[in-house]
Amino acid sequence: MDRNERLRRNYKRLRDAGFSSADASRLRGASEEKIRQAIKTRTMPMKDPYRQAAGKGQTADTIPRRVLEIWEREQRRKKGRRPSKVDIIGTPPTNIIKGHIKYEKSGTGDIPHYLSRYTYKIAYQVRHPNGSLEWKYITFTSHTKKYKYELWEELERLMSDRTISKKYDSQFVSGSAVLVGAYTR
Repeated sequence: MDRNERLRRNYKRLRDAGFSSADASRLRGASEEKIRQAIKTRTMPMKDPYRQAAGKGQTADTIPRRVLEIWEREQRRKKGRRPSKVDIIGTPPTNIIKGHIKYEKSGTGDIPHYLSRYTYKIAYQVRHPNGSLEWKYITFTSHTKKYKYELWEELERLMSDRTISKKYDSQFVSGSAVLVGAYTR
């Protein structure tokens, strides 16, 4: 199906669902998921306030704070990113390793002695059935150094494993992982 055909079909679907001509024209080029959601909820998706301000020649400082809060909350919900601190159970980690990984010696102070050459402690969030979020921790060990992206890929692979995830009623929040410890023996 070519583009024009798809646009006409989407426009007709939106008009049949009760949208005005202007709204159907605006939404006809959207993704299939966005169109289905609009028809289901009978509401238009919110416009990006940053783009609206830029189109009017204004800056982000002129956008009302309440509009920005609603927009950002909606974006976090869509992308499954970290929610506001109000929704979090437990304390978020404060010792996040940013930038390059700096290794500490294991077996010193309150750090346990690990047998593997490299050990990584990762904090991540899970969403409970009631909607609240909680921080959890997992430890990965390796005989070779790892980059952060390798750790995130391994965590995503582990959490998306159906045999593991169906045993729990809590759900892993994708993109919430942070590195809180890197140790070497």
